[in-house]
Amino acid sequence: MIHGGMEHGEIASLLERLKEEAERAFQRRLLAFFGGGQDTLQLSVDFLRSRGEGALILTASGELPGVKLPEGFSLLAHNESEKLLGRTYENLIMDLTENLVPNDLGRAVGLIKGGGLVLLLLPHDFLSQVNVFHRNTLPPPFTPGDVRHYFAFWLKRTLLEADGVAVVEDGNVVKDGLTDAEEWVREPVVVPDGDSLKNIKSLALTRDQLRAVEEIIFFLQERPERGALILVADRGRGKSAALGLAAAAIPGERAPLKMAITSAEREMAEEVFRFFRRGLNLRGVKYREGRGNFFEGEGWTLQYLPPPAASEGRWDVLFVDEAAAIPYRLLLKMARRVRSPVFSTTIHGYEGSGRSFSVRFIQGLTQERFDLRKVKMEEPIRYSPDDPVERWLFRALMLSAEPGEMPGKIDRRRLRFNVEVAGEVLERNEEFFRSYFGIFVLAHYKNTPNDLALLLDGPNQWMASLSLKGTPLVALQLAEEGSLSRQVVEKIYSGWIPPGNLIPDCLIKYYRDESLGGLKGLRIVRIATHPHLQGRGLGSEALKRLEEWAQRGGFD
Repeated sequence: MIHGGMEHGEIASLLERLKEEAERAFQRRLLAFFGGGQDTLQLSVDFLRSRGEGALILTASGELPGVKLPEGFSLLAHNESEKLLGRTYENLIMDLTENLVPNDLGRAVGLIKGGGLVLLLLPHDFLSQVNVFHRNTLPPPFTPGDVRHYFAFWLKRTLLEADGVAVVEDGNVVKDGLTDAEEWVREPVVVPDGDSLKNIKSLALTRDQLRAVEEIIFFLQERPERGALILVADRGRGKSAALGLAAAAIPGERAPLKMAITSAEREMAEEVFRFFRRGLNLRGVKYREGRGNFFEGEGWTLQYLPPPAASEGRWDVLFVDEAAAIPYRLLLKMARRVRSPVFSTTIHGYEGSGRSFSVRFIQGLTQERFDLRKVKMEEPIRYSPDDPVERWLFRALMLSAEPGEMPGKIDRRRLRFNVEVAGEVLERNEEFFRSYFGIFVLAHYKNTPNDLALLLDGPNQWMASLSLKGTPLVALQLAEEGSLSRQVVEKIYSGWIPPGNLIPDCLIKYYRDESLGGLKGLRIVRIATHPHLQGRGLGSEALKRLEEWAQRGGFD
């Protein structure tokens, strides 16, 4: 029996029904165990093993003392999930009883394919637990008792409200997560027999992916003067594979041919190279592969280079994967130096910055009169469209947050300025909070799920907004800093960097004045204006009102 509630057989029965529905609909199903411990984890392992399946298991430490893992099960620490991007797993068991880092959760769930289960183990005291993430980000003079815990309440609320998500609390089923989903079969991808690149194109798993491959190939064959192609997609749509297949179609088209692939980190481009090799092998193109992802064939070369080096070279073809992670100035430099480069990026992902990139970068290329082509991929590769676990994840981690609709004419007399606790706003008005957070997403900031959790739980964090008719126009994230004790100041003198106290840290170290640590101040962590209202002085208006609020609040 699990904690006095359901018998093991009842849990296994629920898992079986969730698994059958997931397989029938080629979707994922999620089961959250609140109060689930090592016995729940062992039960989950035994259930999957009995079906001949494996799983990715993630724990805070990457260890599971006392648990025997059969073949097909991979055990890693939460923070190692970053190395797994691009891989696919049958199922996920994620032990969150000791720690929950939102970035790790977002990455891990995205690795699971249709027909798979996502099993989350959460502690009894989930709504009040001060975990490692909290302790690592807790700024002095605040104590663990000051942590706000709104992220945990929000996450549990989204689990309870989501389709396809089962919740078991202390052994009792709160909801079974079953949706009576219909059977789903992917439509076959058909490439005409007369197509000279049929062997490559037949590797496409969806019609969406085939269309992307064909559009990239056509673009690179056409090579328009001052052209640029931007491929955008949510996570898991197969865009990196599409880049690799398109790249494999180019050797032999013309010679000599110098090609390059760049990304913020080499590991991000591994999927591109994997499909590049597969495509070349299917075409029967002979090549040599050297160290550092350097490929050479008759009349052509392709190599990986980090962004600064890629922006300096002269390339016949340049692929830029996950462009949102690369500085904007380097992207523009690549576009100016290379004829017809191909850029790709994730729109909604744990990175959370793809739409910011696409809006800003497209505006920049348009202003410079580039012949711009945009290709969007929508159909998931790993699971069927409208997967409920993906919908849950996007909502829970604000991955799909967007600014609100324009309120019409701006009447400055009706503008409202508020400084509030973010979690309280989210509790009473999700739409307003989502619009507020969406302004950051579409600004130049790189937003991650960790940023969301810090804003909601940090005892020194404040949410400020300038709004009209219930729509945020300017968003500010504030951090209360200072009010430090003598002991903390002495630690700063000795080189310690205090979390969440950037300005006091700098002032104390550079001016060597202990009294500065006792001052109470506000730091603007982020500020952004609705993208359709920039240049109208609304940001300045928000700063003016913030200054007035801070003076009334006793800030130094």
